[in-house]
Amino acid sequence: MRKLPLISFIFPLLAISLTQPGYALSDSGNTRSVVILEPATSTYTLPESKRDLPLVKLASSPMSGKVNNEFTTTFAQFILELDDNARKIGGTDTPCTEIFDDKTILFLSNEDGGFARRGFWFLADPQTQPTYCDLLYVDMTVSESELNNGGFIEIFAHETAHVILQRLVGKIENAPSSRFHNVFAITDYQTAFDEGFGIYFQTLTALLANHSGQQQRLQGRFSPSLADQWFSRIDGRQRIFDVMHNRLVFARYVDQQSTTERVYAQEGMSSAFRSELLNAQAMHSSEGVLATLFYRLATDPSLAALTPSDSDWYAKAVAHHTHLFKLISSLDLRSDNLPPWLQLLEQLKLQGSALAVPAAISYLHTTYARSADRELSAKLQQLIMAGHSGDLKGFMAHYGESNQAILSIAQQWHNENRSLATELGRPLWLLAEAIKIPSAPWSAQQLPLTINLNMATANELAMLPQLSANDIAALLSERTANGPYNSMLELSQRLNLDEIKYQSLKSLAQAHQQALTKPSSGNYK
Repeated sequence: MRKLPLISFIFPLLAISLTQPGYALSDSGNTRSVVILEPATSTYTLPESKRDLPLVKLASSPMSGKVNNEFTTTFAQFILELDDNARKIGGTDTPCTEIFDDKTILFLSNEDGGFARRGFWFLADPQTQPTYCDLLYVDMTVSESELNNGGFIEIFAHETAHVILQRLVGKIENAPSSRFHNVFAITDYQTAFDEGFGIYFQTLTALLANHSGQQQRLQGRFSPSLADQWFSRIDGRQRIFDVMHNRLVFARYVDQQSTTERVYAQEGMSSAFRSELLNAQAMHSSEGVLATLFYRLATDPSLAALTPSDSDWYAKAVAHHTHLFKLISSLDLRSDNLPPWLQLLEQLKLQGSALAVPAAISYLHTTYARSADRELSAKLQQLIMAGHSGDLKGFMAHYGESNQAILSIAQQWHNENRSLATELGRPLWLLAEAIKIPSAPWSAQQLPLTINLNMATANELAMLPQLSANDIAALLSERTANGPYNSMLELSQRLNLDEIKYQSLKSLAQAHQQALTKPSSGNYK
């Protein structure tokens, strides 16, 4: 996760008072330490192939001492223990020097933001040649204000989650979408799972960290500022509140009178929601929705139910996440056949876990059965519309029946009698090299446009010159009525596209596939 320019992330929401005795440090004596690094200089010439990696030394600045104090808290110790467990499960560390053995590494860099990185040059002594260390670490800037207001532990938890995920499944490269990722955007399965995992750890911070400065922010007890209207602050607030309350399953409101390019950008950043649900692929491509799924898996009373007031919350949380990490290590995050979250549910079922059915029920409720049952999801959409407009009769007409249907679907899935992915389909990605979009609204860097035809909105489709307004209307209505398209050929047949349009779209699909398979192409992000 990178902090957006100018303003640090701030996450106000309704806070939870966490003053229970369970927040004292464990007396087990197993206190974990973190290795803190800072930039270094050396007269030695580094190999050209790795010259762009940071040159570091053990930190000794006053700021590093203040940062180190943050790791004496129970929640920080919990994050370090999770990283250690992920290291044991993934086995991805390589030898460097004994200083780093079985340690979480934090580099206090000069580059704005927070990142999960791999590889650095370590300068143990100014008179010796630096040693290359092929290790995962968190790279972030830290300020006095972030230490005081809890921003540091939120960002550290988020970035450590990315480190953990890389330990478990490796680096996620060549993600399909080129859209600027944030909590409101719809990108792709891989990005959403990766970033959703990190955002979930931020949400855990709000639940478990008991940081007094953070609590003041979460309760909105700080001086009002016009800077609160900057996007990063809005994104930061909603990373917690909207995740906890499952708001990110809804489509975004945009100004339809604006230009096509501007509306495209708005859809990827708008914090204003409509009452219409995203479709199944879009939900699985939303980092906010994935964060909600992780959060509910941990806190739903029928599942792990991590509760801050429990004196043994620490042990329960470690056990829950160790199990979760083992599940994640078996996932194929690069597959388009089945999104990672549905793979995870299948793993629970395969294990014969008692959590399988409750987890499936939680998934169906969170996603309003979008991927599992078209008819039920349509009824749930009607329930939502009635509820949002205060129509009690319309709301109750679907309430009890829909609850029972969700329970039935979960049980049938568990008994191998149905799939949770019946209405999901596969992504149909296009790459339009000639159409450029900013990597971020404030960035001069331009990226080629990528679009998934099975979740694209009318505004996204309007970016493609190959499709007329009538084509777009037909694509959307046919997709809604009869489900996602299984191939480019099927899409062409269902829409009665002429051969020229079909071949043009097919060439964009082939361009996207070729870009994903190029080893040197890197991640669009």
